[in-house]
Amino acid sequence: MTSAETILNKIYRFMKIISNSFNSLLILISALLPLLFFTACNNDENLIWDIAPVNLSIHIKDADGNNMLSPAVAGNLRGKKITAEYRGEEYELNWDQDQTRAYLPVFRGLTIGMEYIQTPQGYEADPARTYMSFGEFDGAKDQDISIILRIEGYSGEWLINVTHRIKWKRGKPQISNTSTLNGQETDYSNIVITI
Repeated sequence: MTSAETILNKIYRFMKIISNSFNSLLILISALLPLLFFTACNNDENLIWDIAPVNLSIHIKDADGNNMLSPAVAGNLRGKKITAEYRGEEYELNWDQDQTRAYLPVFRGLTIGMEYIQTPQGYEADPARTYMSFGEFDGAKDQDISIILRIEGYSGEWLINVTHRIKWKRGKPQISNTSTLNGQETDYSNIVITI
């Protein structure tokens, strides 16, 4: 073998090694690339948070604990004018509103709602668990809500204040809600007025 053939043979073997290494590298990158995309999707910065809106749930009971919004309770408030004043505007309760479980995050003012109970046929609205709702407000923003509730036939007013705070900690929302009724702290998820 001549020295030229030896040099060409060495160049050929070197090129074959590089070619095999390059093919192996391509195979390795092809296998690892999808993993890179999957791990990139786990980054909290790419998450979209769907934060529930702020709603004031108001229950009205008598001294015996009866739900005065329930049609089954004698002497209930059904049909009486009930209003909530918010930022100088008055919102009257619509007693005839259709009941729905559909999630519709829009401001509706003062509305009537019913809690659902499980029955053998599924979930059904329970008229004995009727309540009023005021809202909805954007849950992704801080909220300071203050309403004055008035009920026809009653001389009193009820001042309800709700503070909704959202803070982000390590890319996750931390939500706190507080409420008062006539200056006294009350449960945000269950504001109860006793008449």
